Amino acid sequence: IGLGIPAEPLFRSSYLSTTVGTWAQSVSYIDADGQSQSCTSYTVISGSQTSYSAEGWYVEQGNVSLSQLEFTSSDAVHLILCDGASLTLSNYIDPNGSLIIYGQSGGTGTLRIGTEASPSTYTYGAIYMYEGNLTINGGTIYAYGNNYAIHCYSGSVTINGGTLTANGPDAIQIDS
Repeated sequence: IGLGIPAEPLFRSSYLSTTVGTWAQSVSYIDADGQSQSCTSYTVISGSQTSYSAEGWYVEQGNVSLSQLEFTSSDAVHLILCDGASLTLSNYIDPNGSLIIYGQSGGTGTLRIGTEASPSTYTYGAIYMYEGNLTINGGTIYAYGNNYAIHCYSGSVTINGGTLTANGPDAIQIDS
């Protein structure tokens, strides 16, 4: 009897999309002190969803392109960029609260907002931090803004690891 069930395990990372849950397969990341940690409760960023309402942990495991990415919770958002993964945003990322970005041991996960030829046209910046801090612990981040690459209205920018390229008339603006 054909039941339409794939022969491969259903919870392999390629089957995960925008589901929140605790997975048997943990995702490793490098913390602010350079130590390897793991996360088992996370949401995988999908290729169609541009707004998330919960604080917590988010993972980019594949190659996703979106116009923007917004987090409506005022609490901290943790984003893990898996090795070989790419999250490309044509306009902006707005976490509403703090944004902490992590990479994995290879450091090849990428977050790209805008490009040199086509920077973000969002008035407040490619990475806009209204209230909260931006902390980069790993990964490779490219932020190209028509006005600001990174704009912290109230908060700070801390880089503990990874690589940041910020390009715009006012590359990094901190108003606090």
